[in-house]
Amino acid sequence: MKYCIFLLSIFTLFSCDRMTEETIDDSNSSPFQGIWYGTYAGYLSGNLTITVYKTGALEVVRKDINSSETFQGQILKDGTLSNVTSNSGFYLIGTINNFVSSSGIWKQNSYSGTWEIKKQ
Repeated sequence: MKYCIFLLSIFTLFSCDRMTEETIDDSNSSPFQGIWYGTYAGYLSGNLTITVYKTGALEVVRKDINSSETFQGQILKDGTLSNVTSNSGFYLIGTINNFVSSSGIWKQNSYSGTWEIKKQ
């Protein structure tokens, strides 16, 4: 039993350490911080505004001709988007780089397409 508790403790320690490495810590600003504007296209199309905060948290506003929705996610140290999914099931996949523009794919149910954003 003591051996199982020891292994569980080690596993938890390494898991938490890995999470700390991947996310932006509070002492540093995300290099992607700022407001990014762009579009998404495919079966659905519209505009995107992505605000990246100092901590690496981000907020997405997606607008099309009929509606808009706001949802949150996270950006990892390498620029990879993480858990960027709306209540309607629309989600973004890709990496934001620290250059002028970035792109990726979006999915919602059986629909998909591409997105592109530029930092303002």
